[in-house]
Amino acid sequence: MNVEVLVLDGVFDSGLTSVLDVLQSANELRGELPQPPPPWEISLVGVRDTPVRTGSGFVVETTPADLSGARGRPDVLVVPGSTHKQPEPLLAWATADEQ
Repeated sequence: MNVEVLVLDGVFDSGLTSVLDVLQSANELRGELPQPPPPWEISLVGVRDTPVRTGSGFVVETTPADLSGARGRPDVLVVPGSTHKQPEPLLAWATADEQ
């Protein structure tokens, strides 16, 4: 199953890492099953061709999201939350790539 995780500047670090940890653990545990399901194919995607900085300042390398559909659509798209909790910064974060 093809899973894309959309990583945006200011992403909540534990939100991102918990998603990745769960998917990686599921891939590792699938071998324990008599008829294992297909593995999760995980890609980190962004909206630009530049690294992303998390809310705590860590740099994450991403692949630009394929909006044309040339790579095919993901089966699942996961969008981890933002570190912003107040309305004004959250709105600015959510609309930053529209400007």
